[in-house]
Formats: sequence, C-alpha cells, structure tokens
Amino acid sequence: MALEVCVKAAVGAPDALGDCPFSQRVLLTLEEKNLPYKMHLINISDKPQWFLAISPEGKVPVLKNDDKWVSDSDVITGILEEKYPDPSLKTPPEFASVGSKIFGTFVTFLKSKDSSDGSEKALLDELEALETHLKTHDGPFIAGGKVSAVDLSLAPKLYHLKVALGHYKSWSVPESLPHVHGYMKALFSLDSFEKTKTEERFLAISPEGKVPVLKNDDKWVSDSDVITGILEEKYPDPSLKTPPEFASVGSKIFGTFVTFLKSKDSSDGSEKALLDELEALETHLKTHDGPFIAGGKVSAVDLSLAPKLYHLKVALGHYKSWSVPESLPHVHGYMKALFSLDSFEKTKTEERYVIAGWEHKVNP
Repeated sequence: MALEVCVKAAVGAPDALGDCPFSQRVLLTLEEKNLPYKMHLINISDKPQWFLAISPEGKVPVLKNDDKWVSDSDVITGILEEKYPDPSLKTPPEFASVGSKIFGTFVTFLKSKDSSDGSEKALLDELEALETHLKTHDGPFIAGGKVSAVDLSLAPKLYHLKVALGHYKSWSVPESLPHVHGYMKALFSLDSFEKTKTEERFLAISPEGKVPVLKNDDKWVSDSDVITGILEEKYPDPSLKTPPEFASVGSKIFGTFVTFLKSKDSSDGSEKALLDELEALETHLKTHDGPFIAGGKVSAVDLSLAPKLYHLKVALGHYKSWSVPESLPHVHGYMKALFSLDSFEKTKTEERYVIAGWEHKVNP
C-alpha cells in the first residue's frame, strides 16, 4: 500500500511541487528507499479543511503512519528508517551534524541588508568546514560512497542556497571550495533529487519554504510579522497599529499553552506557567479600558492573540477538560470579543479540525 504524504504546492501553481526543503527531504527519503507513495500537494494560500484537521498549524510535511499523521521531517525520516531499514540511510553518528549550521547562516545572509554584519563570513565559515570534511574523507557523500540521511537533509538546503543567493545577491559558492562544488553536483545529480526538486522559479518565492507568504509589489514576502507590518504601512486606513507599550501583552501565552497541552506530568509547573500568563493578561485588561488590548478598537496584537486563544480554548477543553478559570472574567470577556469579530468568524477553522490537528502533538 502506498504511503501518503502532504507536501507544499508551489505558490501560484497548486499542481506543481513547491519550495519546502523539509518536504523535499521526506520525498528524497521515500525515493531512495524505493517506497511507493501518494503525494498530496497542499496549496498554502487555500489550505483544505481536511489538511488543517491533521496539521492545525498548517505545516508540511506530514506523513500518514499506521493511520496516524506525523509531522516534522526529522520524525518522519526516523520512522521511515526504522520501518523500512533496507536500503539503510543511517548516517554514522560522528557525521550526523556535518553541515548542520549551513541553512541557518544562509538564511541570515540572504536576509541581510548590511554587508558588514558578518553574515557572509558566517556562511563561508560553515561552507569551509564542509570543504574540510569532504577533503579529508572519502566521498562523494558525507559518510563515504553511499548517500545517507545527512545528505538528504542537506541537498534541498544547498539547492535553496544556490538558487536564492544567485537570484537575490548574485552570489555563488566560491571556486576555492572545489569539494563543496563536487558534493553539490553529486547531490543534484541523484535521480531522487531530479524527481523531487521544485523549479527554480518557484523556489525564489520563499527560499526558506515557510508560510504564510504574501505577494507585495511583485515580490513574495514571508513571516506573519513582516507581512502584517507591510499591510499596515501600505494600507494604513483603518489603522491596526498597536501602541508600543502594549505590543508584547500576551506574547508568552501560546508557548505556555503548547507546553501544558503536551505535558503528561501534572506537577511539572506547566499549568501554573500558563495561568501566570493568563493572570498577567487579566491584570492588563482590568487596568485598561477595553475590550481589546489597546482600548476600544481591535489592533494587531489582538489579531495575533485571537487564533492562539482559540486553539487554547478548543484543544485544552478537549484533551484536558480544562478551561480558563472563572476567576479571570476580563480574559473571558476578551476572548468573547475576539471570537465575535466578523473577521474571526470568516477565518477560523472548525473546532473538530483544531482537535484533530493537535492529536499528534498530544499523543505522539
């Protein structure tokens, strides 16, 4: 029976494979293990409800394993190696971290507007470390003559590096790193890579493979903070600006909610940490005119908190029979005000999908 896997569709081309390096890593693993699979292309700008049911955060990739959907490329590739050990793609432990910092330094350099901030040097340092490894070990791959998991993780990241830095900065890996060039050529020549790579034109939209992305003046922009900032600047009426002194109100609620939701230990302090954050929100709301964080009008901080509080309400109610204490009436009133917004009604997902989506986090 074919395995089912959800991966990102190309932005603007929902029938083409998109630009997510983590999705490609999973597809590479499936191909190298010669496993039959059915690929679901997920349109990130119009995620189907069934997908949000299995991945409430809207993240890809996800793989169906024994009737249960699993997310995170590390977890997925680990499961595939364990269940289908032949051919083995295990990387010897001493080589598992080779090249692990390349993607992060690439992203920092790609985003940099300051040529003197050291981001280019940081990337070069990581590439030179990879050069040293390849030069001092038999190749062409990290662990020798056979491709392994570490290569399948690096391949799409190096492809993104090559395409995005070439496109946005006219930059390429220096010729002084011939072993890195040879390594990239070996990776990009793999049949599995050819089958699973996205077209270069799609990759330029979101080099990190993240959602959401918004097209702004013929340029695609990622990160919800950046996107909402652009929308506020370009379309200032009506204003959704939050006064700076209120911008961080409630900012730790979502993280403490997720920790408490996952917790199996009632004495680990995770419930108290969440209550502390909700009580801080209660104090703010009680001492300021409402019903919203900055007063009578909704602002950006509210639009950030609304979906997070909705997930909190639904997921904790379902999995822990837990609700916001009645001793926090201003928080209850705030949530009611948020959930009553027409904009919220139009954009929320159904509760059953929120519940289903958190299942793999609660019961991994």
